Amino acid sequence: MQVRLTFRELVAAEATPTCPFVPERDEYERHFWAVVEDMRAIDEVIEVVAQDDHVVIVTIGELDLEGFKASLKPILQHNFCYLRIADIAPWPRAGEA
Repeated sequence: MQVRLTFRELVAAEATPTCPFVPERDEYERHFWAVVEDMRAIDEVIEVVAQDDHVVIVTIGELDLEGFKASLKPILQHNFCYLRIADIAPWPRAGEA
């Protein structure tokens, strides 16, 4: 299975007491690459290819997308104040490659 995640930076409207500041671009990039490395450590993951603000993850066999999202949750929660997922979907989508 292949999954594509598209990440985005936080915007000022998302500031909360938990995440009171919008990170600088270099902080976002540092956490983006940390997330990529953490994803490579997931047992079911064979390959992680990062480009710009998206990541394509290749997994062993066919995984349930919801179950895969659950395996990403701890990684994403740890980086919640630095980046957000804009989209997650099987890849390639119909008509895309």
